[in-house]
Amino acid sequence: MSNFARRVPLLQRLEAVLESGQPHWWRDLLALWRPAGSPSGGLGLRLAIRNGTMNFYRLGQSVAKVGFTRGGSPILVVHVAYVTGLRGTGSHYARLSARPLDCPGYAGDLGNYEGAATLRKWVKEAGRRSLPEKVFVDGVVAANEDIIDLEMGLPAYIRPDDGRQVAPRMDVVALERTRAGPQIAFWEAKLMLNPELRRRGAEPPRVARQLQDYEDWMRNGQEARVALAYRDNCRLLVRLHVMARSVSHEIADLGQLIRHTAASDPPRLDPKPRLLISDPKAWSGWTENHAAKLEGYTVQIARGEPPSSLILKQPSPA
Repeated sequence: MSNFARRVPLLQRLEAVLESGQPHWWRDLLALWRPAGSPSGGLGLRLAIRNGTMNFYRLGQSVAKVGFTRGGSPILVVHVAYVTGLRGTGSHYARLSARPLDCPGYAGDLGNYEGAATLRKWVKEAGRRSLPEKVFVDGVVAANEDIIDLEMGLPAYIRPDDGRQVAPRMDVVALERTRAGPQIAFWEAKLMLNPELRRRGAEPPRVARQLQDYEDWMRNGQEARVALAYRDNCRLLVRLHVMARSVSHEIADLGQLIRHTAASDPPRLDPKPRLLISDPKAWSGWTENHAAKLEGYTVQIARGEPPSSLILKQPSPA
């Protein structure tokens, strides 16, 4: 089983970029970061840390993946569709380091990176391609200051019951308060009209299998590893926040639990994921029969008007 980690080993290279005082795409990206607990507005980006890289999302669309070349130079990877605004660009990704945009195998014109204006163009194009469920998730991030990860993917594993290889994913990872200290909670977000929430007859809906896959992976001796990874994640968020504040004092504060976790032992972890469902126009379609098929899982329905309805709740007093 692959290792689960949240690390950016060469982050000092990006700190050096800012210390140089020169224009750079990294400076432009940080200026658009909107930490959890603040609205993303018209151009704001959400940041998620991976193992060796970082992703900046606009309404769920990955505008920029930031990593490093083999020589250790910072590099940004962006889908060609966001650069050109064209459809049908396939799986081509452009790369930006110290040189102009480059994409081997793509014959179209990518132009040059002309600073923040170019990045804003990419962000707008990505936002236009977002889906309603991703917009919903962005609203959840805006309403909860202690969200620490988005689009979280687990390493693939083999299901013990059918031998299939699966790679579970979860929309939101958040910290929550308990009497014993911070706890990691995992949330899957769905719109009420998503067909994965329903199935005729006695069979559970597809989302139930998704949640079970996630729980099975987490309970297979992974809790300690994941908790340690997310303590590292919080430490990196604090460090990145210092960098972002050096670019713009308008960057919102980090959540208190994020800062607390960064300076503490690894947090506790609830291996059982939760489900957040929302569609203000259709929530009444949820019946007791639907809920019964998800018995054993915490299901929160975002009734009413955001943002208060999007505040993630603990399943029971801690």
